[in-house]
Amino acid sequence: MTKYIVILFCLSLCIVSCKKEHFKRVFISENKTEVSIDGEKEGLAMEWSVTVKVKANGFNDGALSFQIYNDSLENNVKIDWLNPENAIITFIEKDRERKFKLIASDKQVFLAEMN
Repeated sequence: MTKYIVILFCLSLCIVSCKKEHFKRVFISENKTEVSIDGEKEGLAMEWSVTVKVKANGFNDGALSFQIYNDSLENNVKIDWLNPENAIITFIEKDRERKFKLIASDKQVFLAEMN
């Protein structure tokens, strides 16, 4: 009997950890600044690996990668355009919010996490 319980536990653990999820969202401002957010999650109990890419004013793609702890990214990512060149990108985690500042002027593209 114990053998079957161990087998069921291992099988359920494999099913939970084998499910792969993907997330993709693109935001575009009035001046064509493009923010692309890609996320991938290996299993139900794992964190999201997120990459934020920015295209603006002829600069090459810049990217920032980090982990987010949440069940889903679907309703937990928002962008607030302060003007066509500046934005605050917010990721809602289980226990906090992480905010990133984007500046995409004709002289620079800057993306960093805010404290």
